[in-house]
Amino acid sequence: VYFLETNEGVVEATNRGVDWSHGQWIAFADHDDELMPDALWWIAREAVSGVDVIYTDEEIYHDDTGMAYPHLKPGYSPQQLQSHNYICHLLVVRRELFEAVGKLHHGTEGAQDFDLVLRLSEMTDRFAHIPRILYRWHVLARSMSRFIDPKTQKLKQTSNLDETTRRLVQEHFK
Repeated sequence: VYFLETNEGVVEATNRGVDWSHGQWIAFADHDDELMPDALWWIAREAVSGVDVIYTDEEIYHDDTGMAYPHLKPGYSPQQLQSHNYICHLLVVRRELFEAVGKLHHGTEGAQDFDLVLRLSEMTDRFAHIPRILYRWHVLARSMSRFIDPKTQKLKQTSNLDETTRRLVQEHFK
């Protein structure tokens, strides 16, 4: 376990974590979420097939109610990806590709995973979808995804998220 001396945000923490790691593959998961017991087996099974990016289905679990909702994803579609980040979790990327796209970029906070997936799609089409729920996304009362303004139906703490996402898609098309 490594600790940064100061909180420099999710982008810097992730990039530094990757720098400190040694594997050929990087799995992106949130600190308060959960991998299913067989997740790494399914990932390893797919990783030997010559792909560059692997993603799985996920379950969105509300800790306060105990309700779980499956997020069953489509196969890889660059066109659909250009409209929204349907990949999200569990995302696993070949290290050399992650480094080739320049890691996570500062200024994309809140949409850093979408930015990464868009940039990965510019360099490879070797995406693999494992149609199994291998990731449990815990939605806690304090989770950023729960801070919805009832009037606007937008995230309260990420007022610039729409603009950031719009900018990322525009940059992708350039």
